[in-house]
Amino acid sequence: MRLRRTIYWANGLNLDALKQAIDSNVDAICMDLEDGILNNLKEKCRAATVEVLKNWDFRGKERLVRINKFGTEFIEADLEAILPCKPDALRIPKAENVEDLLALDRRLTAFEEENGMEKNSIEMVLMIETALGMIRCYELASCCERITAVGIGMEDFTTSMGLKRYYELNSTDLLYARQKMVMDCRAAGVQALDSGTLFKGNVEYMREDSLNDKRHGFNGRSVGDLCQVDVINEVFTPSEKDVDWATRVIAAYQQGLETGNNDVYVDGCFVDPPVVDKAQAILKDMAVIEARLRK
Repeated sequence: MRLRRTIYWANGLNLDALKQAIDSNVDAICMDLEDGILNNLKEKCRAATVEVLKNWDFRGKERLVRINKFGTEFIEADLEAILPCKPDALRIPKAENVEDLLALDRRLTAFEEENGMEKNSIEMVLMIETALGMIRCYELASCCERITAVGIGMEDFTTSMGLKRYYELNSTDLLYARQKMVMDCRAAGVQALDSGTLFKGNVEYMREDSLNDKRHGFNGRSVGDLCQVDVINEVFTPSEKDVDWATRVIAAYQQGLETGNNDVYVDGCFVDPPVVDKAQAILKDMAVIEARLRK
């Protein structure tokens, strides 16, 4: 799994912001061709995006491209232009139909074969942005191995639900939908990503909101302001305390196996296989983050 604590929205029409993103600590950069770009600027943005993908060094950051949604007049031009650039992933907006995803999967497989690439080299990151997409989330997320993450697009989703989006910490608004998406992602074996916000700044809000995301099972989130990146990365990085606990749990359990002692406790709590699994997941996440930092 790729490291996706933070995915920054960028586009080919603002190269200064893109340069700043490449120089930042963001994990991934998503070049937008869809809702962030006016229809009369899409062709210009697409051409600029191609130049960036072909010629710019992203310094190890994942390169995603959000194409336009299925059924629009823009998606074919997007794919024709973007695929030769071999992006790391395509971000699929308003995912609703398995058939659309499987057709795109077949097209990507054919492209990879024609270009000597390993299968599934180009991943798909879905965006759930409608009530129908949310109902079908597990089916969509699990329909092919190329899909490695699913995110919620909160502006479109709240519009689909006929609701206003509120930025209130610890709100229970849409709690069922958010938890359903996380559970569906876990069942499908893919990452769950939360939405970004339309406002800039307010780093403390982002810290608290991201902590809430982490407790609910999200792996990361989109971000539209680089000043929010470091605090979000911090939240989705295991703390020193977490790593210490995980290391002691694994060591204690291993010692129990070697000595035949079934009563293993760490910090006063019983250690059984699910606890060990949690500890191993923490250390695995930390290893991925440390590998990213070395690049």
